[in-house]
Amino acid sequence: MDPSIPNSNTSRNLDADGKPLYPSVYEFDVFEMINKNGDKKNISNLVTSFVIAEEIFSPVLTAKIRIRDNDNFFESFGLDGQEIVRVRIKYLGSLDGGEMAYEYLEHEFVVKDYPLFEKTKESINVQEYEINLISPVAYLSRLQQMSRGVEGNPIEAIRFIFERYLATSKFDYRGDENGYLCKTDNLKAVITQRTPLQAIEYLRSLCFDKENSPFFVYATLVDGGIIARSWFDIIDNLSNPLYKPAEDEDSYRIKPFSEEAKPGTIESLKELRSKIISLSSNIKLDKLSQAVAGGMGSVTEVIDLEKRSYDEERVFPITATIDDKGAYRIRDENNISRGIGFATRSQVDLGFDFSFLKNLDFMSIADLAPVLDNVLDDPRMSQRVHYLPIDPHFGEWISPAHLKREALPKARKYFANMETQTHEIGVYGDPNLKAGTKIKIEIPKAVDTNEDDPGIDETISGFYIVSTSIHTFENGVYTNRLRIINDRNVIPPPQLPDDGSIPISTNQLLT
Repeated sequence: MDPSIPNSNTSRNLDADGKPLYPSVYEFDVFEMINKNGDKKNISNLVTSFVIAEEIFSPVLTAKIRIRDNDNFFESFGLDGQEIVRVRIKYLGSLDGGEMAYEYLEHEFVVKDYPLFEKTKESINVQEYEINLISPVAYLSRLQQMSRGVEGNPIEAIRFIFERYLATSKFDYRGDENGYLCKTDNLKAVITQRTPLQAIEYLRSLCFDKENSPFFVYATLVDGGIIARSWFDIIDNLSNPLYKPAEDEDSYRIKPFSEEAKPGTIESLKELRSKIISLSSNIKLDKLSQAVAGGMGSVTEVIDLEKRSYDEERVFPITATIDDKGAYRIRDENNISRGIGFATRSQVDLGFDFSFLKNLDFMSIADLAPVLDNVLDDPRMSQRVHYLPIDPHFGEWISPAHLKREALPKARKYFANMETQTHEIGVYGDPNLKAGTKIKIEIPKAVDTNEDDPGIDETISGFYIVSTSIHTFENGVYTNRLRIINDRNVIPPPQLPDDGSIPISTNQLLT
C-alpha cells in the first residue's frame, strides 16, 4: 500500500514502515467511471465511501458510491445516468504461511440512479451526491422480456437464460459431489412475458433437492459469477466446510484479546481478523409467527380438471398433543394420530409445543386435546396452496403444479424456520465472508465482571450461515457487516419410521 496517495481512501492503518496495523487495509487500484461516449475518468479521489451488498436471495450485486465533488466533475464529465463503473481493489488477503499476501477484488457495475444531490451554504463550492449501482445482469434484465417453453431440469434452463439473455457464462451449479442436486429433470412448463430475472426466479422456485430443501441462485463478489445451490448443500459440513478467519482461529468472537501479540505482526492481524467489533441480534423466539408461516405443517389443495376430483394433502412435522387422559399422541406425516403412552417432555420432541396453553385459567386439561386438534387443522396454522390442474401432462413430463404439490409443503417449513434467530455482526473486512459462507461465533455469557473467564453463551453462539454480506470501504477502513442465520433451526423435524415405531429418546428422534 502506498501511503502517499492523496485521497480519502488511503489506508490509515499503517505503521511508520508501511506495515498494516489492522487486517482491513485496502487501496483502490482502479476506480474509473465510463460515460456514454466511452470517456474514462479515475474518480478514486472523489469517492468518500463505497458499499457493496450481496445475499443468497438474489443473483444481483448492488452498490452505492458517495461522491464529494469540488472539481465540477458532475457537469464536466456529463453525467446523465448511462455510466459504467469499474473497480479493482487491492486488499490484505490470506495471512496463512506467515506472510502478508495482497490480493485483488474487481467488479463492474452499471449506474441505476443518482438519488441524492446536496449543496449547503457552508460549502457552496462543494457538492455531494450518491450513485446507486447494480450488476449488469440486473440492468440487462430490465430491458428484455421473454416467452418460451421449458423442458427438463430447471437449473439447466436457468443456466441457459443467464448465458443467452444476460451474457453471463460463469455458472457454478453446486451439489454435484454430495448429491444435493435439483431432483427434477422432467419439468415441462411455459414462461410468458417475464424479464429474464423473473423467469429465473420462477424456475428457482421449482428446484428442490432430495431433502426437499429449496434452491438459491445468487452472486458473490469474490466468485464473479452465478451460484446455484440448495439449502441442504449450504448447511452441509462436507460441501460447505466452516470458514476460519485464520489457520489457527476457527471462530469470530467477542472477547478481550491478548496483549502479547505485537501490533503489525501476523499473530496480531490473525487475532484481529477473528474479532467481532459490533453485534446486534434478533432472537425472535416467535413460535406463533413461525407456525402460521408454515413451519408447523402445510396443506396442498389441488383440483384435477381431467379427473373432476379434489385432493387435499396434509403434511405435518412430528407433532405431539395430549389427550384427555394426559397421554401424548403423535401425528405422523399423514395426519394420523398415534398414541405413545405416558411420555415425558424429555422423551419426545414436541416440535411446535402448544401444551403450555393448559396453564390458561379458562382451559382445563380435558379441553386441551380438542383445542390442539383444532389448532392443527386450522388453515392459518397450515399454509394452503392451490394448484390447477394437478398434472396436465402425460408420460414422462410433470407440470409445475405437480412438482410443487410434492415438494412445497415440506420446503415451506425451511423458509418458516430459516430466520428464527439472526444476528448482524461487524468484523474487519474480508471478501471471503461472502453469501452462503458458514462461520462460527462465540459470545460470552453475561456474568459478574470479576470472573476471569465468563464462558460461552451456548444459546447464541454456534454455527451460522451468512445470508447477507455488506462490504464497506470508507475513510481508509474496510469492514464487513454480516447478517447471519442459525443453521440449527432450519431442518424440518424427522418423519416417523415406516413401521410406526417411536424412538425412545429425544436424541434419537432428532438424528
